[in-house]
Amino acid sequence: MREGRYWEGRVARHRAIPVERGTLQGEAFAENYHERGERVNEIIAVLITGGLTLAGVIISNQRTQAVTEAKLEELTREVREHNHFARRMPVVEEQIRVLSHRIGDLESYHKGAAGAAGDRKEKGL
Repeated sequence: MREGRYWEGRVARHRAIPVERGTLQGEAFAENYHERGERVNEIIAVLITGGLTLAGVIISNQRTQAVTEAKLEELTREVREHNHFARRMPVVEEQIRVLSHRIGDLESYHKGAAGAAGDRKEKGL
C-alpha cells in the first residue's frame, strides 16, 4: 500500500477503490459514510415509530372490540326479550277473545233476566 492512500473498503463494480486522505474524494466518502449512518438512524426511528403505532392500533382495536361485544350482548338480550313478548302475544289475544265472549254472554244473560223481571211486573206477578 502506498503512503497517503488507504483502502476504505468501498466497492465499485466488485473492486475496492483506493482513496487518498485529504482529497475531495476522501471527504465525499466520509460525508457519504455519515449520511448512511444518519439514514440508518432514520430507518431505526421509523421502525420504532411504526412499531409503537402498530401497538397503539392493536390496543385501541381490542378496546373497541370489547365495547362492540358489550353492545352486541345488550342487543341480543333485548331481542330475546322481544321474541318472548312476541310469543306471548297470541296467547294474550286468545285470552282477550275468550273474556270478550264471556262478557257478551253475561250481558245477554242479564238483559234476559232484566227483561223477564220486567214482564213479571207488568203481569202483576
